[in-house]
Amino acid sequence: MRYKKLAITISGWLLITRMAFGAFEDIGVSARAWGMGNTFVGIGDSASSIYYNPAALVRLNRTELLTSYSQLYYGLSDESNLNQSYLAFAYPLGEKRGTIALEWLNYNLPGYYTETTLATGYASRLTSRLGIGLTLKSLLLKYGQNKYTVNDPVFARTYDASAISADFAMLYEPAVSYRLAFVLTDILNPDVGLQSEEKVPMSLKFGFGYSLRQSNLGLDIISRNNVLSFSSGLEYWLWRNSVALRLGTDIGSGYQNIAFGLGYTYNQILRLDYGMSLPLSGIKGTSGSHRLTIGLKFGPQVPVDLPYSKSELEAIINEAQGRLARIKGAIPEAEETSRLPEKVEVSPSVSSLNIEQINSYYNQGLSYYESGNYEKAITQWNEILKIDPSNQQALVSINKAARIIQQQQKNKRDREEANRLAVSGEFDYSNGDYQAALSKWEKALLLNPNQTGLAQKVKKLREEINNKSEELYTKGLGLYYNNKIDEAIAAWKEAIRINPYHEKASKALNKARKEIGQ
Repeated sequence: MRYKKLAITISGWLLITRMAFGAFEDIGVSARAWGMGNTFVGIGDSASSIYYNPAALVRLNRTELLTSYSQLYYGLSDESNLNQSYLAFAYPLGEKRGTIALEWLNYNLPGYYTETTLATGYASRLTSRLGIGLTLKSLLLKYGQNKYTVNDPVFARTYDASAISADFAMLYEPAVSYRLAFVLTDILNPDVGLQSEEKVPMSLKFGFGYSLRQSNLGLDIISRNNVLSFSSGLEYWLWRNSVALRLGTDIGSGYQNIAFGLGYTYNQILRLDYGMSLPLSGIKGTSGSHRLTIGLKFGPQVPVDLPYSKSELEAIINEAQGRLARIKGAIPEAEETSRLPEKVEVSPSVSSLNIEQINSYYNQGLSYYESGNYEKAITQWNEILKIDPSNQQALVSINKAARIIQQQQKNKRDREEANRLAVSGEFDYSNGDYQAALSKWEKALLLNPNQTGLAQKVKKLREEINNKSEELYTKGLGLYYNNKIDEAIAAWKEAIRINPYHEKASKALNKARKEIGQ
């Protein structure tokens, strides 16, 4: 590139490297992601998702403020201070209204080069499993005015450039433990050139995330300028999910990094994260890049439409019912069967901040429960068990909602079977098999007594059976007295086929058979 004349010292080399691969490179912003090899596309659940994957903002259930500071390539011989500062704010608007976010990012090589990004993002769920996100960005690139640039014709008119760009993302959660993400960054190909066109290339990102109670695993694949890079990371939480250990790797064209990280969260309110990335190839003579992030969550919790699969919901119910069975003697029977109380009792060991969270989850679940959305109620009460695993009221509430769901499922199966029997009975009736039709319709009414139209059909069919069988019996008598015994027998057989309980036809048939020696 034409800017290679600026290559002086290691700082200049870093600047040229950045220009060679394009401005506004993706080096991440979060220490949590940094400790996992900058893997966050499929894992993200914080305000920094506006940077990694704006669609993942739908996973937030509280207002969050997050800030980071990074010291990049620390310990270079020229003592350059390559650093990055970051600030993000995310605000969930409420269920089915999405999440908005703001972002400020500054990448700085003092005296030489600065990149600043201002962004606003929005994300919303299209379904409980699919979310989309969009970020609009203002990009500002500025070069330093120094002895190396002041006489360079490239900077004859200006030392800075600006442009508008955008990112688009989709997040699919087939279950609450799995996430698949697709992100397009800089889809407007913003031009940040000084004299000639220098477009920021569009990137394609694919992310996979898998979560358990105590761990997260992620894999990201990124294509930029037709060059692929890969990153993967693992996060494991200890001590009641308060301390995290992280490990990751990042591999691309001409470089390979290994990453480590630590995290600490206090009452799910305050979060401190540290990440370190060490180059295994590429840049030499550095003790790595270091990043520190502080996150703060505050304000009321917003219900999140968690994409629990049927099997996961069943697992929650089974676990809650198992716990409930083990402590059943400690719960008054009346409490289990009565209407759910308006307030939740909390174990004495739970902190005051967690009590606020538990009350919020319980109230959200109670609201869902009273509106008949029992599955969502269970998912909210399950969040209580993550904080207070022995919370009896959450267990009782889940059990009560589960019984209602199970009854609803049984009712649904009964209605479906009743409908099947009703249709099959119509077929039998049209073929003259009145007894089969009557049997199926009566079973359908037992499964679903609310079918008034079918009840009328059953009544009419019974009358029709009695009338037709009686007509055939009378017809057989006439034939018998006219000495047409074979035809009389046929008429009485038909009467009995239609109505097996027609005693007079059965007696007449037996008598006629004896007379002819059958």
